[in-house]
Amino acid sequence: MHRKQTREIRGTLINTATQQNIYSDIFKQFKRCLHCMLTLVLLMPGPSYSSTAVTDVNPTISKVHRFRLLAFGTYIEFMITSVTVKEARLAKKLVRTQFLTMHRQWHSSQNSLVFKLSQRLATGKWIPLPQAVRDLLIRSQQIAIKSNHLFNPAIGRLVNLWGFNNSLKPRTQPPSISEIDKLVRLKARMSDLEIKGKLIRSRNPAVQLDFGAIAKGYAIDHVATLLKLKGFHNFIINAGGDLKAIGRHPLRSWRIAVRDPANKSQIIAGIEVKDEEAVFTSGDYERYFMYQGKRFHHILNPLNGRPVRHTRSVTVLHSDATLADAAATALFVTGPKDWPSMAKRLGLRYVMLIDSKGTIHLSHAMKLRIQLFNVKRYRIHTVHLK
Repeated sequence: MHRKQTREIRGTLINTATQQNIYSDIFKQFKRCLHCMLTLVLLMPGPSYSSTAVTDVNPTISKVHRFRLLAFGTYIEFMITSVTVKEARLAKKLVRTQFLTMHRQWHSSQNSLVFKLSQRLATGKWIPLPQAVRDLLIRSQQIAIKSNHLFNPAIGRLVNLWGFNNSLKPRTQPPSISEIDKLVRLKARMSDLEIKGKLIRSRNPAVQLDFGAIAKGYAIDHVATLLKLKGFHNFIINAGGDLKAIGRHPLRSWRIAVRDPANKSQIIAGIEVKDEEAVFTSGDYERYFMYQGKRFHHILNPLNGRPVRHTRSVTVLHSDATLADAAATALFVTGPKDWPSMAKRLGLRYVMLIDSKGTIHLSHAMKLRIQLFNVKRYRIHTVHLK
């Protein structure tokens, strides 16, 4: 009998058979949401953004090494520079292992750690809080409370009802009003969770965890920290268009572009990302279905259980990818009228919100950082966040 090959990365044990199952699960989910692959944020095109080696420095370490894998229902693209080929391979191995492990643990499919935790929380009893999800859950709870629960990872049942869980078959028509209202009345919130040491319980059996609006940001921060501890200082991690940059390109800063929510083939803005900055965008064109000529997208208002209508996209720039990810959702739900107060609550400076009536709302700090393109159809409104 042959022993199963295993490997351990920072205390996480994964056997070869499990890895194969993870790849199979991710690929199935990816095919079901293929429309998500038009990323919100991408490296800006043109000769000045070529990944070819730089002639005036050591070509062995100036090349941009690229690597892709599938996790969290999207492509994870990793680019690293100022390293040798051997060092790039070591970095890629770390990125692959970490993202696949986090996907397996945090995804909302029925075989994940998060799903099993939600099932046990429904009993209302004190249960062990798995270390693999502890920090993510605590951070999610903190941001949820600070956002007045407009960012709300406790509404997994609503997400499932609408069919926006990547492990479920997509819906072709919205659920009934009675189904939606029944779940809304249960008022599942992250504040329903009580943590004592290594134990956790839920005071509300309706809580079902879904970290879709924060997991990518947290994962990027986690992997970026590990890479820096290993001595890597110039790279970018792009998770389906949401990204964080560390260091810089051999000749320039990392630069990215933001898609126009009214036309995904067009770029509406460009941002030069500095060291230790993340850019996250939430848009109504990422995951959706059409029914009777109307778009039903995946960003739900926890207060009424329905897709938000007043906002098309929100882009947040911040050093904390976890906060940027969650804040983009909270601001999207908050909308064009009250987003400045929410931005201040969350400690944000750089925000762009595009509403459904054709106005681009910019914080003053973001206006100074961003370059707008093809915006003749839009009105521009700038707000000072004091």
